[in-house]
Amino acid sequence: MKGMKRFKQLVVLLLIVGLAAVVGGGSYAVYVLRDIPPVDRLISFQPQELNKVTDFQGNVLTYRGSVKRIFVSLDRIPEIVQHAFVAAEDAEFYSHRGINLRGVVRALIKDIMTGTFRQGGSSITQQLARTLLLSRERTIVRKIKEVYLAYQLEKYLTKDRILELYLNQIYLGEGAYGVEAASLTYFGKSITEVTLPEAALLAALPKAPSYYSPYRHPKEAMRRRAYVLKRLKEEKYITEEEYREALASPLVLKRRWPTLRCNAEYFVDVVLKKIRAVISEERWRRGGLVIPTTLDMGIQCAASRALKKGLVEFSLRQEYRYPYVSLPENLWNEFVAFAAKRELYSSPPTRVITPQGEVRFAAPVSHFGRIADVYTGVVTGVIQNDEKRVLWVNVGGHPIKFTPDDLAFSLDVSGFDKTLFESVEAGDILFVAVGEDMKFHPRFYVYLEPYAEGAVMVMENASGAVRAVVGGFDYRRSAFNRAVDALRQTGSAFKPVVYTTALEEGFTPSTPVPDAPLVFRDVQKDETWKPKNYEERFEGVVPLRTALAKSINSVSVYIASRVGVDKIIRTARRLGIRSPLNNDLSMSLGSSSLTLEEMTAVFSVFPNLGLKRPLQYIQKGFYHTAGLSAEVNAEQKDETKKVLDPAVAYVMASMLRNVITEGTGWRARVLHFEVGGKTGTTDEQR
Repeated sequence: MKGMKRFKQLVVLLLIVGLAAVVGGGSYAVYVLRDIPPVDRLISFQPQELNKVTDFQGNVLTYRGSVKRIFVSLDRIPEIVQHAFVAAEDAEFYSHRGINLRGVVRALIKDIMTGTFRQGGSSITQQLARTLLLSRERTIVRKIKEVYLAYQLEKYLTKDRILELYLNQIYLGEGAYGVEAASLTYFGKSITEVTLPEAALLAALPKAPSYYSPYRHPKEAMRRRAYVLKRLKEEKYITEEEYREALASPLVLKRRWPTLRCNAEYFVDVVLKKIRAVISEERWRRGGLVIPTTLDMGIQCAASRALKKGLVEFSLRQEYRYPYVSLPENLWNEFVAFAAKRELYSSPPTRVITPQGEVRFAAPVSHFGRIADVYTGVVTGVIQNDEKRVLWVNVGGHPIKFTPDDLAFSLDVSGFDKTLFESVEAGDILFVAVGEDMKFHPRFYVYLEPYAEGAVMVMENASGAVRAVVGGFDYRRSAFNRAVDALRQTGSAFKPVVYTTALEEGFTPSTPVPDAPLVFRDVQKDETWKPKNYEERFEGVVPLRTALAKSINSVSVYIASRVGVDKIIRTARRLGIRSPLNNDLSMSLGSSSLTLEEMTAVFSVFPNLGLKRPLQYIQKGFYHTAGLSAEVNAEQKDETKKVLDPAVAYVMASMLRNVITEGTGWRARVLHFEVGGKTGTTDEQR
């Protein structure tokens, strides 16, 4: 009896302890799960991603944002990529309800055997729950939350949706989140194009992205890739033949995101500045915006080439001497070692990793003579050979031989060879470009980079769409946008504003105007101003049309004195000039500093027969399709205004065509289509 009584007491005690454990455990679980987000937030979750900028045809120009992720739907992710991640991370993904019990048991056994807490045994659903809302700390609290969230995800989301979120959310190293960003980071192509070996490499990364990075630890990466390939074979996703072929294949790495060419960075900077001014920081960081711009890459590249060629030719006309710096011989080796580590304008080379983990490099080259990468080198020798001067240049420790044939091949500049090869001496620093000839043979070229800077803007008159912006010789040399931010004297390019005012005041193209010396006396400053013509001679009385075509300064000043400076300023404001204007007669010769953007808008009014269209950098309808607020959408309203009488605008456009056919703009005749415009030279040709 006594033994039975003690047994009952023990049972009661155990029940009490068990109940306390259940209550306590339940209370602890409730406490731990108190800050778990509601289910609807999980269901509607969309990963933070990059914003996409496209050209006017929808081609991707660049991605911008705070998180390096590009969301792609599951139907765009190849099955081999999906299979690789499932085989490597959670083979029972399609059969369990959020928790892979086999994986948990295996991980627990390994942890007990090793005495560590490294094997988590987390299913894909658990990993997704962790990356969505939890930290990576290894604690019991986090594990409880992870399990709970995994069950919730499995309850309300399909397996395909869970896998889609996982493949877009998971961190895969090198700053890349999701398979699309990782594919661009490692292989330079979209996830839709990856091969079996590449898919296996991506699936090798979630376990330890830094440790298995092919850039940092190629041997470990290839070993892990081999493991993923083995798992694919074991799970019968691939055949034995496919396994062996993939295992023996090298891995080609190309760190290449969509690259902005032809100085298009200047255009994109303008667009992003406008977008960031009208949306919140939170909306920008959330990402997912598609920003269709008006940029035409064909026109952008043509504009960039034209500007580079013009700046090089200008520099040569100024008796330009190519080298920036000349070094004493005792510093040559030190400079070469320094320059080898700091390429001037280069993209990362292609890496080829063998199945054994050995790394080989392949230097990137361009096609059809377009400059790819620019490096710095020092001239170590100058030899006169059969009336042909030969230069030896050390580039990154490699001696390279140059003759006059190895010049700035993308710039058709006459006189360059003579200027360069007569002036360069040992110790001078040169820029060297790596490229290809027309037969795709790798070559090195001397690359001319002038001191001078300039800008180009191209606008489509009919719509106001900006098709190209080049803000300088090279964006990587200087990101300052001279097309929209630089205030520069316009010189005679301002004269159409003066002549437009004259036409409105009753002048006609045939009105005779005096080309004669003028003298103006400023009594207060005790100064005398005598405006001069470019050729420093006077032709007497000339028609107004001829005066503009020949850009006669004295006539512009005469018109300003007749119609009044105030009226010219009012005309300028109507045409779209916002910058301050000098309130004196010198303004008629372009003494005021304006932006190229303003001047482009002014000149578009004349062929538009008096209509001033706002410059469009972003295609209309963007704000609506992006789902932004009505306040932002209002930014896209059409602000086309009639600012000139159509007859005045037509006559002005006719006079500007005369500048090309009979006047100072004669070089533009090579375009072989109807052109109107105005040249402009400032004081001392600056």
